[in-house]
Amino acid sequence: MSNISKANNTKPRWSEVQVAALIDAYKGETCLYATDSINYHNKHLRGEAIDRICQAVKRLRPTTDSKECYAKFHNLRTEFNIEHTKLKASQKSGVGTDDIYKPTKWYYNSLLFLANYLQPRKSRNSLISKRQKTDSHEVCMTMGFRSNKLLCFRHNYSHQ
Repeated sequence: MSNISKANNTKPRWSEVQVAALIDAYKGETCLYATDSINYHNKHLRGEAIDRICQAVKRLRPTTDSKECYAKFHNLRTEFNIEHTKLKASQKSGVGTDDIYKPTKWYYNSLLFLANYLQPRKSRNSLISKRQKTDSHEVCMTMGFRSNKLLCFRHNYSHQ
């Protein structure tokens, strides 16, 4: 099997050793993932941290630049998020140990240090609340003198 990726024929694939080195270097730079860190929002320090990570990875992967290191770790973090979400969803009360999801990514355990910093994106509930349902009424009228068709309008009252 070739070490060249199908998507990009100019860059070799990341080996497990290279990915492990990237994860180890990233773990030491808390300003990149620890949202409670004083330096988390400091772009200058974050840029320097990415450069240090890239230097550590370059020992094993000489052609790598900072942009590629950042993109690779972003992809790893995204995959970890997906695996971690599946695991948490499968750990419901009353579920047997055979039914709990087992992460498939080999690097999952190496990225567990990120688990405390996962934050779901803000979302909006698209379901109508019970109060909104009970505070609506329907007005219906027949369409024309000899028509059996009924036209209805629903009006919702909002309590905000």
